[in-house]
Amino acid sequence: MFLMIFVNDLWTLSGIPEWLEHTATNTDGMGLADIVFPAFLVVMGMSLPFAIQNRMDKGESKIKISWHIILRSFALIVMGVFYG
Repeated sequence: MFLMIFVNDLWTLSGIPEWLEHTATNTDGMGLADIVFPAFLVVMGMSLPFAIQNRMDKGESKIKISWHIILRSFALIVMGVFYG
């Protein structure tokens, strides 16, 4: 989370190293700003099985867990539509 906030605020600075910024579209390569969000998504995806298993260990049914996932997904989509 810190890195996402950090790289999103780089545009306000001048004289920063090139490897911190987004790489130009016509350049073959990636900078730190280009890999932070994909790395965050990988970590969040890897944590999902642990979260689901934790809910199952607490005795929640698969139907209740599925309903929670559907509701959370719907809420995120709605927020994305109104935010974007």
